[in-house]
Amino acid sequence: MLLSESLMKKDAAVKCLEKLTKDTPEHWSYIVDSDGIPALVNLLVLDNKAIKAMAVSVLCNISEHRQVCQALTTANAGSILVSLLGSHDNDIKARAAIVLSDLGCTGDNQDDLVTQGALSALVATLESELEDVLVNAVNAIRVLCMNHSDNQLEIARCGGVEPLVEFLSINSGM
Repeated sequence: MLLSESLMKKDAAVKCLEKLTKDTPEHWSYIVDSDGIPALVNLLVLDNKAIKAMAVSVLCNISEHRQVCQALTTANAGSILVSLLGSHDNDIKARAAIVLSDLGCTGDNQDDLVTQGALSALVATLESELEDVLVNAVNAIRVLCMNHSDNQLEIARCGGVEPLVEFLSINSGM
């Protein structure tokens, strides 16, 4: 149904997957085995905010698994996820940052995501007023810069040092 021409069917299918991955997270492997990851990535580029939000939520629920990240890499999801950081929807931004964090831990994705503009997009996300968005963006920056001096320098070039220092001074209940 994710591959259907009907937006209604796509919407129903992605809502079912979102519920499934939330309530029974062990079913992630069935999504990978049935080539569900490329279908979900295709939903991320639709001009439908609700479907896009559900699709990134499903990916966020399962992206901690290496096989999911490998499937995301094969589906060329990196640049699409980077573009979602520019969304006006804060849930989409926060979840895209989480998936990018998980993706950055797999293979050569640390370099690939930076080449696709992830660091500059994450630094831009640090202007958000919402704590969830900030925390997830900072974590993604941490993952992409861990043990990678070139990426650490890129953060400075992107103007990320000041907002990161400011982030450290936030008084939070977290």
